[in-house]
This record gives sequence, C-alpha cells and structure tokens, in this order.
Amino acid sequence: MTLEDCNANEDCVVDFGDDALAVYDGLAARLAESPLPFTFPLPSGGTRVRFFSLSDLETAVAGYLYSEGERMLLQRALAAATRDDLAPLARLFYVSLGLDPETLEPIPDPAYSDAVYYAVECNDYAVYSGSPSDRAEAYIRDGDAVDVSLPRLSSIFYGDLPCAFWPTGSATGSADSPAPEAQRSGVSRPQPLVAENIPTLVLGATADPATPVSNAERVYSRLADGYLITTDGDAHVIFGRGNTCPDDIVTAFLVDDRLPEQRETRCEGVVADAYAPIAPADATQFADLLEALTSADTEMYYLPEYDNWDAETPTSVGCPFGGALQFERVDSRRHFRLSGCAFSAGFGMTGTGAYDPEEDRFTLDVEVTGLADGQLAYVSESDGALSVTGEYDGQPVDVPLSPHYTCRRLHSQGLLSHTVLPALAKRGFPVRLLPTRYAPLTPRFGQWSASCRADAGFARRGAGPGWW
Repeated sequence: MTLEDCNANEDCVVDFGDDALAVYDGLAARLAESPLPFTFPLPSGGTRVRFFSLSDLETAVAGYLYSEGERMLLQRALAAATRDDLAPLARLFYVSLGLDPETLEPIPDPAYSDAVYYAVECNDYAVYSGSPSDRAEAYIRDGDAVDVSLPRLSSIFYGDLPCAFWPTGSATGSADSPAPEAQRSGVSRPQPLVAENIPTLVLGATADPATPVSNAERVYSRLADGYLITTDGDAHVIFGRGNTCPDDIVTAFLVDDRLPEQRETRCEGVVADAYAPIAPADATQFADLLEALTSADTEMYYLPEYDNWDAETPTSVGCPFGGALQFERVDSRRHFRLSGCAFSAGFGMTGTGAYDPEEDRFTLDVEVTGLADGQLAYVSESDGALSVTGEYDGQPVDVPLSPHYTCRRLHSQGLLSHTVLPALAKRGFPVRLLPTRYAPLTPRFGQWSASCRADAGFARRGAGPGWW
C-alpha cells in the first residue's frame, strides 16, 4: 500500500521517475544478486564506503511500515535510491536495528528488550513440536513456501525463528498449577474469544502490516457482543493518534460507558503523510534562495535520526553532501548546529538553528558556501510566513513573504507542491498538516492546494523576482 500510495502522488511519482512498485522490485533484484556499495556520511564528518544487502532493505522496509509518517520517510528513501543514493535507506536500517551510524555498534535502549519481546512472542503459542532442531527445520521448510508465494519481504517470516529454540518446559504440572499452554509442545491453541455478555471493541487499520485488519475482522466475527472500528490506511495502533473518529468512540466507551452507535464503523485515514520531495542533488536546480532554505528545513526535519530522536540525547548526523548536523534540546527549544552541512551539492551551511515549540517558529542563521558565498537568516513562522534576509554573492537579500503571497508565488511558478510545500504545511496553513517538531501526533486535515489557490488574490509583500 505504501508504494501504491506513492503512485497516486504526483510529487512521489516525479521523484521515483517510474512506477514505485517497479522501482522497488528492480532494487530488490539487484540486491538479490549482490550487496551494493554506497558512501555513507558519518556523524563525525567524512564518509565511509559500506555495503547494502537485500536483508538490509527488507529490514528497513519492515521497520518503516507502522505509521503514516514512517511510510512517507520510506518513500523518500526509496526515491533517493533511484539516484543510486542508498544512504537514506541505510539510515532507516540503522534506526530500525538501533545501530550507531558511526560505528554500527548497538545503541543501548533501556526501554526495549529482545528477551521480553520473544518471551511474549514465543509464548503466544507453541511453534511446532519435537526437539529444537526439529522445530527449526519445520519452520524453515514452511518458509520455503513463503519464499515462493510472497513477491516481497518474505524474509520477515523468519523473524520468529528464535521461537523454535525457546524453552518449552514439560507437560507436567498439577491440577492446581498446570503448565502454561505455550510450554506444552504440540497441544492445541485456546479456543477463539467469544466474551459472552462483555461488550468488546476491536480496532484495525487497513494499512497495518503487523496485525492485519483481516485478523481483527475474524476476532470480531466470533464475539458475542463485538464492535468493529476500521480505519482506512492509518497506523499500527489507531487509538490516541489524533484521528477523532476512533478516538471519540473509544474514549466514550472507556470514560462514559457509552457503546458505539453501530456494530461496524469505518473511519477515514491515509496510508502515508503528504509526500515531501527529496532535495535535488545539485543546488543549481533550486529556483531561488527561498527554495534552497526551505528544502534544507525539510531535509533536517525528515532525517530518520531526527524523526527517531528522543528529544533529550545530543545527537549528530552526517549530511548527504558533506559536513554534519548536531541537534540537542535546551529547555523547551531544539537547537541545531550545522558544520559545512550540505543537503544539495553547492549549498553548504555553517551556523545555528532553533525551533521554538511554543511559537512553532523555526530559524536558521548560516554562512553559505558553494555556488556562491553569503550569510543568510531564514525564518519560518507558525502562520506559514517565510523570510530570507542577509547577503548572498555580494548582493543584499531581504525577502519577507506573507503566507498568502507564498501560496500565490508557488502556484504561479509551478512550485505549489514542490520542496517549499512541506515547510509550509507544518506551519499552520489550511493544509493536510504534518507533525510538528514538538508534537508528533498532530491531527491531519484535507488536501490544501484548493485553499492555497483561493488565497491567490492577496498582494505580495517582498522583493522582486530576480533577487537570486
């Protein structure tokens, strides 16, 4: 569904340059032949040549299918791969496995335990019977059929292979203390839940890869007093993510003891957040400084390391075309330090940035080098207003843009849904809002282009079109 969603989005199609499914299959076929070399920008500066395998691809993909925002990050990384840039996919892979991108050593996470995960997973039900070797062999032989029948991501089937070696205990016990069901190899699973006289809400999302909506439908079909809530698209967990449709129903049930008005409810949702086009490889492709700086804003915001950041630990990442970016939290503000950081070749930035969640205001104050030198200040306000001031290539720059004029200008230049759009969408336009830097679970609304065009009559305030 994630790739089909890309095919339905003009910007995503442009970045992929072809059918997204065909692009993915082509990449997977190349990786199946042999791992591919790529250059990874290190957080400490410099680069390192590494290799990316089919297993790495499938691990990265599987880890980024759980929410609308993650699916869009996956789309962007796959789009970059069409330029033979595998570093964004590697970033997803490292985040998925919790690896330090500098050393590839595991990053300790006190909030997660593989042991606890498999203790739950492997005790859900017995995995085959016999000795551990017998169970593992049976598991792998079942995987043969999966490999043949699934065109993509078949390797994920083997994620529970450790359960073949999980201790099964014995079938002994007493009438007062029987052995747990999962410890008695070969016994049948418990009967399906019926829950007589117990109102039960069952939630599912059509784009959930971990607990398919068909499972929710089967559970619901057997309940004596069940209610099914299904969201089109949406995330692995649909309650508490800002979608009022499931949120209101579940909250009324839990808080007010009020049952849903109907047995089955269908809620609107999306598969992926609005696609944010990837930065051009070369800064000569930018129309102007506004586009260059809003593109940098977008790239910083959608770095997988930043998306996965705990908002506490000072973190460094390597920038795609040289340099590094550091971010940390100071009080409630998020501070950024750029050291020769370039998201497009020819537009390196050295300086600082800050995001104030209380004002929803993002600023950059950077020295720019590359195609030309300059000192620029970029401000993105909560109402969508943007400004660029300073000096570039020996010329003064002073371009304050109102949100209404920004809409008009982008529409007139054919850039309405180009690199500036994501930066505006995060800042209060009548758009399909993306998550803010401070609150990752912002509600989303409808598409924004019609509202933006409706504002095209507002007068501009700013410099002339030739200020680049």
